[in-house]
Amino acid sequence: MALSLEATKHLIRLQATADALVQSARSAKGGSLQPLRAVGRQLEALAESIRDVLKAEDPDLARQFDQEVGGEVATPHAADAAASAIAGWLRGVVAAEQVEAQLAANAKAYAEEKVRAERGVGFRAPEE
Repeated sequence: MALSLEATKHLIRLQATADALVQSARSAKGGSLQPLRAVGRQLEALAESIRDVLKAEDPDLARQFDQEVGGEVATPHAADAAASAIAGWLRGVVAAEQVEAQLAANAKAYAEEKVRAERGVGFRAPEE
């Protein structure tokens, strides 16, 4: 089932958030654990937002997200990997939606062209 345009746009915004959290986690590595814990909490909230969007649109995709990514950060040091996994998964979902939309647009254009070719275009004078 294709996601709605609104859901896809929402996931794109969440992807941007995930990308920012990847950078935050990488910047915090090697220092205090406090910033990594904060990134971990943000990742868990982000994962919940993703689940909410997916559950409303495509429960199977929501289950797939939980199986493949989950969004839980086991330790502060895992924040970088968790953020990267979420960002990558979202990129894949958005890319798949774009491919599906392009295929649908191509099929529609082909069907419209076929109808035009069969029916002709414009006014035709009666043949005598």
